[in-house]
Amino acid sequence: SGGLWCWGSNVYGRLGDGTTTSSLIPLNVGSGPTWVSLSLGYDHSCGIDSVGDLRCWGWTNNNRTGHGLTRLDLTQVGVAAWGAFDVGFEDACGIRDNGTLWCWGANNYGKLGVGDYSRRSVPTLTSAAKTWRTISVSGTHSCGTRANATLWCWGNGGNGELGMGDTSSRLTPTQVGVALDWAQVSTGFGITCAVRATGTLWCWGANPFGQLGNGTYNFSSSPVQVGVGTDWASVSAGNSHVCATRTDGTLWCWGVNSQGQLGDGSTTNRPSPVQVGVATNWLSVASGGEHTCGVRGDGTLWCWGLNAHGQLGDGTTTNRANPVQVGVATNWASLATGSSHS
Repeated sequence: SGGLWCWGSNVYGRLGDGTTTSSLIPLNVGSGPTWVSLSLGYDHSCGIDSVGDLRCWGWTNNNRTGHGLTRLDLTQVGVAAWGAFDVGFEDACGIRDNGTLWCWGANNYGKLGVGDYSRRSVPTLTSAAKTWRTISVSGTHSCGTRANATLWCWGNGGNGELGMGDTSSRLTPTQVGVALDWAQVSTGFGITCAVRATGTLWCWGANPFGQLGNGTYNFSSSPVQVGVGTDWASVSAGNSHVCATRTDGTLWCWGVNSQGQLGDGSTTNRPSPVQVGVATNWLSVASGGEHTCGVRGDGTLWCWGLNAHGQLGDGTTTNRANPVQVGVATNWASLATGSSHS
C-alpha cells in the first residue's frame, strides 16, 4: 500500500513519528507520501517516495541526515530526484536519477569517497560517472556496482573489506578486480559480500565469527566463494553476521549468533551457511546490528535475534532464536534494519 511503518528504539527520533518514544510494535509513520524504498542507519533513517524525493530523520550528529538539522520527522534532503541510496553508521550515499553518485555525513575512513576525511552536511558529488546502479554503505566502507557490472569499493581497508588483496584504505571509488558480472553487493562492519550474475556468492574482510561463510575464521582481503552453489539470489551483511536468499526460496545465515540472529534456533556461531527453518518462500532479508528480518512470498514479515529495544516488532523485548511473525499483515513489500530499530 506504500505505507511506512517503524518500530524499536526511538532515541533521537529515528522512527520518524515526531517523538522519541520507542515502540514494541510497528508504528505507522505519518500519512504522507507513498514510499518505495527505505534504509536504516545507527541513529537515523532515510526513505525515497514515489516521486523520487529523499527524506531523512533522526540524529544529525556528523551531518548524517543530509540537511544539517536534528529531525524527529521526515524531512526532504535537497530537491533532486533519487533512484537508489543506502544509509550507513553515520553517513549515507545515494544515486540520483541521472546515475551520478553522491554521499554525505561523517567521513571516517574516507568512506564518502570524495578524496578526503572531511564531513559533509549536504549531498556531495562522489562520482560524476552516470553509470552507478546500486550502493551499499557500512560503518567502515562503501561499495557500489555500475552499469557494466563492475564492482567498486572505498573507505577503510584494514580488515581487507575493500577486496583489493591488501589492507590499505581508499579515499575514492576503486574497482574490485576485473570481473564484469557483479549483480548485488552488501557491506557490513568490516565485511563485504556480493552476488555475481552466475549465482555464485562471494565474501571478504574480517572473519572472527565465521562471517565469510567459507568454513574458516581466517580473514581475506580478496573475494572468497561461499560454498559452490550457483543459485544465490540476494545477500545482506549485518554487523558480524550475513544472511542470503537462494532461488529456491530458502534462506541461509552464518557468522555470529550470540543473540539468535541466525534464526536456526540456537546461539551457536556458524562459519558456514545454515538454513533458517524449512520455508521455501523467502523473498528478501535484511541483517541488522544483532537482529534479522525477512519478507516471505505470502507478504508476511518475520524477525529474529536481539530484541532489547523491541526491534523484532512482536510486542515484547524477548530475544528470539527462531523467526517470529510481525503482526498479521500479509502485504509487506520491503524492509530495512538498523542497529536497534526496523
